Amino acid sequence: MNETVDKYLQEYLDRQVNVDSVLSRPKNGWTTFRIGKTEFKLSYMTDLPVCWLDTMIRDFGEPYVVSCDCEPWMMDCIVNSNNIHIFYNDRYVASYVIDKDFTRIIMKDIADEHDAWAEWSHDSWTDGRDITEIKEDLQSKLDKLESLYEERDRQREERRKEIEEYNLRCWSEKAEDEEILGIDDEDYEDVLEPLTEEEIRSI
Repeated sequence: MNETVDKYLQEYLDRQVNVDSVLSRPKNGWTTFRIGKTEFKLSYMTDLPVCWLDTMIRDFGEPYVVSCDCEPWMMDCIVNSNNIHIFYNDRYVASYVIDKDFTRIIMKDIADEHDAWAEWSHDSWTDGRDITEIKEDLQSKLDKLESLYEERDRQREERRKEIEEYNLRCWSEKAEDEEILGIDDEDYEDVLEPLTEEEIRSI
């Protein structure tokens, strides 16, 4: 029994990884995808920066999947918050729980090697555009993701303030009734009750 517990505990710990970068600098039509002990060489057969950015914009805030060509098979990376699941040739490979926002990591990888990724797209997927247009397009996608994060953070802050104001109002009404009317806690029927921590997390 202890060996079984130790095995599953070790598997759980192995899935917890610290990640600063996922995609290496592209070179000669190849880049290295690496998380934890899992590593794949991805080829120019997929326009990686465009596929990653477009998918992250389209499915922002939701689970998403990006398929990448490894020649001859495909690697699928399924992202659900900070839970990452990797498949190769439709077969499960590994799962990880990372310590950072995965989308942010991919954004940084592309931004840090912006010109190299633009050349990747230009050399393999130019569709008639020059390198300047491709650089501008990649930057536009990165900017779009930044604006989505800003809007999400703004909405979260507004919601946090609404919950804070609601709780303050509840406690204020309760304290006022107790002081002026002499109502005990068990007599409350029509007074708003503050949200619990669990209720706040579920919102």
